[in-house]
Amino acid sequence: MLLYASKLVGKNIIDSLTLHKIGTTGSIIIDPNNGQVLAFTLNKKFFWEKPLILTMQDVSGAYIDGIVVRSIESIVPIDEVVRVKKVWDQKIFLLKARVTTQNGNRIGYIEDFIFDTVDGRLATIVVKKLFSGERRIINANRIISIDRYGVVVRDLLGKVEFTPSSKKIKGEVGFSPAVE
Repeated sequence: MLLYASKLVGKNIIDSLTLHKIGTTGSIIIDPNNGQVLAFTLNKKFFWEKPLILTMQDVSGAYIDGIVVRSIESIVPIDEVVRVKKVWDQKIFLLKARVTTQNGNRIGYIEDFIFDTVDGRLATIVVKKLFSGERRIINANRIISIDRYGVVVRDLLGKVEFTPSSKKIKGEVGFSPAVE
């Protein structure tokens, strides 16, 4: 099943054994190397608390109403899962990330993304232009790279039209070109 990421943020996480609420979802952590959902953070009650996470492997089901987990033991501190901690420390967050083309043209920012709830694969990103409100749906196969500065996507057939107000980024991001 495909699901919008924004529909899961702030939703309940339910223990399938006791049917009790464990917490609510916070951020969705995506692996920048392959576009897989690695984990979901739980919203913290106090800012000084260490983040708790739920890995995608421990999710029994993700639905528009929330997430069902196998047991409360599935919730662990972020430090216990090295790959998730590494992405978290790099501050790579897909929602609200800036999107540019491989030629450096700014497209907008990620308003939402759609992922497969079964295997956690990123399917599409919904990109919104900053001031016009125009939206584009971009297939995840066009993503070249994801890092803390944003997302770089492959130009459609090497040519994308933009409004005259769009500007090129002059090397400020440091993305590596796609290797094909």
